[in-house]
Amino acid sequence: MKQIDMRYLFLYGFVAIMLSYIVGCKTDKTTDSKTIEVVEVVDSIQSIPCGRVIEDTVVGHWTLITTIAPNDARIKIGENTFGDSSVFVTLSYDNCPVFINKEIRTKDLMGQEGEYQMYWGGGLHWYSDSTIYLTFGCFLPDTDDGWPLLYQIRKNGTYDIITEDYALGIDGYDIVSGFMTLYFSERAAGVAVRDMKTLFDRYCNEGCATKLLNGDIEIAYADTAFRNAVKTMAITWKTEDGSDNTSPKRFYVRWKPNPNDENVTDEAIMVVDYSKNKISKIEMVGREII
Repeated sequence: MKQIDMRYLFLYGFVAIMLSYIVGCKTDKTTDSKTIEVVEVVDSIQSIPCGRVIEDTVVGHWTLITTIAPNDARIKIGENTFGDSSVFVTLSYDNCPVFINKEIRTKDLMGQEGEYQMYWGGGLHWYSDSTIYLTFGCFLPDTDDGWPLLYQIRKNGTYDIITEDYALGIDGYDIVSGFMTLYFSERAAGVAVRDMKTLFDRYCNEGCATKLLNGDIEIAYADTAFRNAVKTMAITWKTEDGSDNTSPKRFYVRWKPNPNDENVTDEAIMVVDYSKNKISKIEMVGREII
Protein backbone atom coordinates (compact mmCIF):
# COMPACT_ATOMS: atom_id res chain seq x y z
CA MET A 1 0.00 0.00 0.00
CA LYS A 2 1.27 3.42 -0.94
CA GLN A 3 1.83 5.72 2.05
CA ILE A 4 0.85 9.41 1.97
CA ASP A 5 3.41 11.88 3.24
CA MET A 6 2.12 13.61 6.41
CA ARG A 7 3.20 16.96 5.00
CA TYR A 8 0.59 16.62 2.25
CA LEU A 9 -2.11 15.79 4.78
CA PHE A 10 -1.40 18.97 6.72
CA LEU A 11 -1.36 20.96 3.47
CA TYR A 12 -4.68 19.53 2.27
CA GLY A 13 -6.26 20.14 5.65
CA PHE A 14 -5.09 23.74 5.76
CA VAL A 15 -6.46 24.42 2.24
CA ALA A 16 -9.84 22.86 3.13
CA ILE A 17 -10.17 25.03 6.24
CA MET A 18 -9.35 28.21 4.32
CA LEU A 19 -11.83 27.38 1.55
CA SER A 20 -14.64 26.76 4.03
CA TYR A 21 -13.85 30.06 5.75
CA ILE A 22 -13.86 31.98 2.46
CA VAL A 23 -17.13 30.38 1.33
CA GLY A 24 -18.68 31.09 4.71
CA CYS A 25 -17.66 34.74 4.55
CA LYS A 26 -19.08 35.09 1.05
CA THR A 27 -22.33 33.54 2.16
CA ASP A 28 -22.62 35.86 5.14
CA LYS A 29 -21.73 38.87 3.02
CA THR A 30 -24.33 37.96 0.42
CA THR A 31 -26.97 37.53 3.11
CA ASP A 32 -26.11 40.86 4.72
CA SER A 33 -26.39 42.67 1.39
CA LYS A 34 -30.05 41.70 0.90
CA THR A 35 -33.17 42.84 2.70
CA ILE A 36 -35.29 39.79 3.43
CA GLU A 37 -39.00 40.52 3.81
CA VAL A 38 -41.03 38.09 5.86
CA VAL A 39 -44.60 38.13 4.60
CA GLU A 40 -47.26 36.73 6.90
CA VAL A 41 -49.94 34.93 4.89
CA VAL A 42 -53.35 35.17 6.49
CA ASP A 43 -55.92 32.57 5.50
CA SER A 44 -59.19 34.43 5.08
CA ILE A 45 -61.26 31.28 4.65
CA GLN A 46 -63.35 30.64 7.72
CA SER A 47 -62.92 27.22 9.25
CA ILE A 48 -66.00 25.03 9.04
CA PRO A 49 -66.90 22.79 12.00
CA CYS A 50 -66.56 19.07 11.45
CA GLY A 51 -69.67 17.40 10.14
CA ARG A 52 -71.51 16.38 7.02
CA VAL A 53 -71.84 19.11 4.39
CA ILE A 54 -75.48 19.80 3.52
CA GLU A 55 -75.10 22.82 1.22
CA ASP A 56 -72.11 24.44 -0.43
CA THR A 57 -73.54 26.67 -3.11
CA VAL A 58 -73.88 30.13 -4.63
CA VAL A 59 -77.42 31.24 -5.57
CA GLY A 60 -78.20 34.77 -6.67
CA HIS A 61 -76.64 37.19 -4.18
CA TRP A 62 -76.14 34.44 -1.60
CA THR A 63 -73.16 32.21 -0.79
CA LEU A 64 -74.19 29.40 1.54
CA ILE A 65 -72.35 26.64 3.39
CA THR A 66 -74.19 24.45 5.91
CA THR A 67 -72.99 21.39 7.82
CA ILE A 68 -74.72 19.12 10.31
CA ALA A 69 -73.02 17.35 13.21
CA PRO A 70 -73.98 15.61 16.48
CA ASN A 71 -74.11 17.78 19.60
CA ASP A 72 -74.28 17.14 23.35
CA ALA A 73 -78.10 17.17 23.66
CA ARG A 74 -79.79 13.92 24.70
CA ILE A 75 -83.42 12.80 24.55
CA LYS A 76 -84.54 10.11 26.99
CA ILE A 77 -87.69 8.13 26.25
CA GLY A 78 -88.15 5.26 28.67
CA GLU A 79 -85.00 3.19 28.59
CA ASN A 80 -83.87 4.65 25.27
CA THR A 81 -81.56 7.61 24.82
CA PHE A 82 -81.37 9.48 21.51
CA GLY A 83 -78.77 11.96 20.33
CA ASP A 84 -79.41 15.27 18.60
CA SER A 85 -77.66 17.45 16.03
CA SER A 86 -76.65 21.03 15.30
CA VAL A 87 -76.53 22.79 11.96
CA PHE A 88 -73.76 25.33 11.34
CA VAL A 89 -74.47 28.10 8.84
CA THR A 90 -71.95 30.29 7.04
CA LEU A 91 -73.76 32.78 4.83
CA SER A 92 -72.86 35.92 2.90
CA TYR A 93 -74.78 38.38 0.73
CA ASP A 94 -72.80 39.97 -2.11
CA ASN A 95 -69.65 38.76 -0.31
CA CYS A 96 -70.64 40.54 2.91
CA PRO A 97 -70.86 38.12 5.87
CA VAL A 98 -74.31 37.51 7.33
CA PHE A 99 -73.55 34.46 9.50
CA ILE A 100 -70.18 32.84 10.24
CA ASN A 101 -70.51 29.31 11.63
CA LYS A 102 -73.83 30.17 13.30
CA GLU A 103 -75.03 27.16 15.28
CA ILE A 104 -78.72 26.26 15.06
CA ARG A 105 -79.95 23.69 17.58
CA THR A 106 -83.33 22.12 18.24
CA LYS A 107 -83.92 24.55 21.11
CA ASP A 108 -83.49 27.46 18.67
CA LEU A 109 -86.30 26.03 16.55
CA MET A 110 -88.64 24.50 19.14
CA GLY A 111 -87.83 26.57 22.21
CA GLN A 112 -86.39 23.64 24.16
CA GLU A 113 -84.20 20.56 23.93
CA GLY A 114 -84.66 17.06 25.26
CA GLU A 115 -88.01 16.27 23.62
CA TYR A 116 -87.82 16.79 19.86
CA GLN A 117 -85.00 15.55 17.64
CA MET A 118 -83.66 17.33 14.58
CA TYR A 119 -84.36 14.86 11.76
CA TRP A 120 -82.88 17.09 9.08
CA GLY A 121 -81.63 20.64 8.71
CA GLY A 122 -79.67 23.17 6.68
CA GLY A 123 -81.01 22.37 3.23
CA LEU A 124 -81.78 25.22 0.83
CA HIS A 125 -85.54 25.57 0.34
CA TRP A 126 -85.99 28.91 -1.46
CA TYR A 127 -84.24 32.21 -2.04
CA SER A 128 -84.97 35.64 -3.45
CA ASP A 129 -83.04 38.90 -3.73
CA SER A 130 -83.96 39.75 -0.13
CA THR A 131 -84.32 36.45 1.72
CA ILE A 132 -83.10 32.87 1.86
CA TYR A 133 -84.88 29.89 3.44
CA LEU A 134 -83.35 26.81 5.05
CA THR A 135 -85.42 23.74 5.81
CA PHE A 136 -85.48 21.86 9.12
CA GLY A 137 -87.48 19.01 10.59
CA CYS A 138 -87.97 18.44 14.33
CA PHE A 139 -89.90 15.34 15.44
CA LEU A 140 -90.35 13.08 18.42
CA PRO A 141 -87.70 10.34 18.02
CA ASP A 142 -88.74 7.34 15.92
CA THR A 143 -92.07 8.96 14.98
CA ASP A 144 -93.58 11.23 12.33
CA ASP A 145 -95.02 13.44 15.07
CA GLY A 146 -93.40 16.83 14.66
CA TRP A 147 -92.96 19.79 12.38
CA PRO A 148 -91.19 20.75 9.17
CA LEU A 149 -89.84 24.27 9.61
CA LEU A 150 -88.44 27.07 7.48
CA TYR A 151 -85.65 29.31 8.76
CA GLN A 152 -86.07 32.60 6.90
CA ILE A 153 -82.93 34.76 6.86
CA ARG A 154 -82.84 38.33 5.62
CA LYS A 155 -79.72 40.01 4.26
CA ASN A 156 -79.33 42.13 7.41
CA GLY A 157 -79.02 38.96 9.52
CA THR A 158 -82.48 39.03 11.08
CA TYR A 159 -84.48 35.83 10.82
CA ASP A 160 -87.83 34.17 11.53
CA ILE A 161 -88.88 30.57 12.11
CA ILE A 162 -91.91 29.49 10.10
CA THR A 163 -93.91 26.31 10.61
CA GLU A 164 -94.78 24.58 7.35
CA ASP A 165 -98.32 23.26 7.11
CA TYR A 166 -98.72 19.84 5.52
CA ALA A 167 -101.30 17.08 5.04
CA LEU A 168 -100.20 13.58 4.10
CA GLY A 169 -101.95 11.94 1.17
CA ILE A 170 -103.71 15.05 -0.15
CA ASP A 171 -102.65 15.87 -3.71
CA GLY A 172 -102.02 19.54 -4.30
CA TYR A 173 -101.92 20.47 -0.62
CA ASP A 174 -98.15 20.95 -0.62
CA ILE A 175 -98.43 23.23 -3.66
CA VAL A 176 -101.01 25.54 -2.09
CA SER A 177 -99.38 25.46 1.34
CA GLY A 178 -95.88 25.98 -0.05
CA PHE A 179 -96.98 28.92 -2.18
CA MET A 180 -98.95 30.71 0.51
CA THR A 181 -96.24 30.18 3.14
CA LEU A 182 -93.61 31.77 0.92
CA TYR A 183 -95.98 34.49 -0.32
CA PHE A 184 -96.83 35.66 3.20
CA SER A 185 -93.22 35.30 4.38
CA GLU A 186 -91.85 37.32 1.47
CA ARG A 187 -94.44 40.05 1.98
CA ALA A 188 -93.60 40.10 5.70
CA ALA A 189 -89.94 40.65 4.75
CA GLY A 190 -90.93 43.69 2.70
CA VAL A 191 -90.76 42.12 -0.76
CA ALA A 192 -93.10 43.87 -3.20
CA VAL A 193 -95.52 41.89 -5.38
CA ARG A 194 -93.78 43.17 -8.53
CA ASP A 195 -90.57 41.46 -7.34
CA MET A 196 -92.18 38.03 -6.83
CA LYS A 197 -92.18 36.80 -10.42
CA THR A 198 -89.93 33.82 -9.66
CA LEU A 199 -92.27 32.68 -6.89
CA PHE A 200 -95.37 33.08 -9.06
CA ASP A 201 -93.76 31.21 -11.95
CA ARG A 202 -92.72 28.35 -9.66
CA TYR A 203 -96.15 27.70 -8.14
CA CYS A 204 -98.68 29.07 -10.66
CA ASN A 205 -99.38 28.48 -14.33
CA GLU A 206 -98.58 31.25 -16.79
CA GLY A 207 -102.00 32.91 -16.82
CA CYS A 208 -102.37 32.95 -13.05
CA ALA A 209 -98.78 34.13 -12.52
CA THR A 210 -99.26 37.02 -14.96
CA LYS A 211 -102.45 38.19 -13.23
CA LEU A 212 -100.75 38.11 -9.83
CA LEU A 213 -97.70 40.01 -11.09
CA ASN A 214 -99.82 42.67 -12.82
CA GLY A 215 -102.00 43.16 -9.77
CA ASP A 216 -105.15 41.84 -11.46
CA ILE A 217 -105.44 39.43 -8.51
CA GLU A 218 -104.52 40.57 -5.02
CA ILE A 219 -104.29 37.75 -2.50
CA ALA A 220 -104.15 39.93 0.60
CA TYR A 221 -105.58 43.27 1.61
CA ALA A 222 -103.28 46.24 2.21
CA ASP A 223 -103.84 46.17 5.99
CA THR A 224 -102.71 42.54 6.37
CA ALA A 225 -100.10 41.74 9.02
CA PHE A 226 -98.29 39.13 6.95
CA ARG A 227 -96.34 37.56 9.79
CA ASN A 228 -99.61 36.90 11.61
CA ALA A 229 -101.20 35.64 8.40
CA VAL A 230 -98.60 32.90 7.93
CA LYS A 231 -98.88 31.86 11.59
CA THR A 232 -102.67 31.55 11.49
CA MET A 233 -103.07 30.11 7.99
CA ALA A 234 -105.34 27.06 7.72
CA ILE A 235 -106.21 25.10 4.58
CA THR A 236 -109.26 22.96 3.86
CA TRP A 237 -110.35 21.36 0.60
CA LYS A 238 -113.29 20.02 -1.38
CA THR A 239 -113.30 17.34 -4.09
CA GLU A 240 -115.67 16.97 -7.02
CA ASP A 241 -117.31 13.84 -5.58
CA GLY A 242 -117.66 15.32 -2.11
CA SER A 243 -115.00 13.10 -0.53
CA ASP A 244 -112.22 14.55 1.58
CA ASN A 245 -109.25 12.69 0.11
CA THR A 246 -107.29 12.04 -3.12
CA SER A 247 -107.33 15.07 -5.45
CA PRO A 248 -109.38 18.05 -4.20
CA LYS A 249 -111.00 20.35 -6.73
CA ARG A 250 -110.64 23.48 -4.60
CA PHE A 251 -108.54 24.57 -1.66
CA TYR A 252 -109.82 27.11 0.85
CA VAL A 253 -107.02 29.11 2.48
CA ARG A 254 -108.04 31.12 5.54
CA TRP A 255 -105.97 33.39 7.79
CA LYS A 256 -106.22 36.13 10.42
CA PRO A 257 -104.97 39.42 8.93
CA ASN A 258 -104.94 41.32 12.23
CA PRO A 259 -103.25 39.91 15.36
CA ASN A 260 -105.43 42.15 17.54
CA ASP A 261 -108.79 41.19 16.03
CA GLU A 262 -109.84 37.54 16.04
CA ASN A 263 -113.20 38.44 14.50
CA VAL A 264 -111.71 39.14 11.07
CA THR A 265 -110.81 36.26 8.71
CA ASP A 266 -109.59 36.50 5.11
CA GLU A 267 -109.98 33.70 2.57
CA ALA A 268 -108.68 32.75 -0.87
CA ILE A 269 -110.02 29.88 -3.00
CA MET A 270 -107.46 28.14 -5.22
CA VAL A 271 -107.65 25.51 -7.95
CA VAL A 272 -104.71 23.20 -8.76
CA ASP A 273 -103.91 21.89 -12.24
CA TYR A 274 -102.65 18.37 -11.47
CA SER A 275 -101.24 17.86 -14.97
CA LYS A 276 -98.66 20.58 -14.22
CA ASN A 277 -98.77 20.55 -10.40
CA LYS A 278 -99.40 24.28 -10.34
CA ILE A 279 -102.11 26.64 -9.16
CA SER A 280 -104.24 27.40 -12.20
CA LYS A 281 -106.81 29.75 -10.74
CA ILE A 282 -107.48 31.92 -7.71
CA GLU A 283 -111.25 32.18 -7.75
CA MET A 284 -111.94 34.58 -4.94
CA VAL A 285 -110.34 36.62 -2.20
CA GLY A 286 -112.73 37.75 0.50
CA ARG A 287 -113.01 38.96 4.08
CA GLU A 288 -115.37 37.77 6.77
CA ILE A 289 -116.13 39.89 9.83
CA ILE A 290 -118.06 38.30 12.67
